[in-house]
Amino acid sequence: MHNLFIVDDEWLVREGLKRTIPWHDLNCRLIGEAANGAAALQLLARRKADILLTDIRMPMMDGLELARRATDLY
Repeated sequence: MHNLFIVDDEWLVREGLKRTIPWHDLNCRLIGEAANGAAALQLLARRKADILLTDIRMPMMDGLELARRATDLY
């Protein structure tokens, strides 16, 4: 089972991703979510994610910067 972490600044998008995609059928377990890249980076330090599903345009830290930092750190 792969650990999935979702990052998007829009609550409705996060909820839609969580509720409409059959993650378990795809061998994925949702381990967390965040509303921006900065919050996600802090949470990822405590959780091991195999898949980071992130929006690109977000406040505080965009998804591209988050992906770069997460790759460097984890």
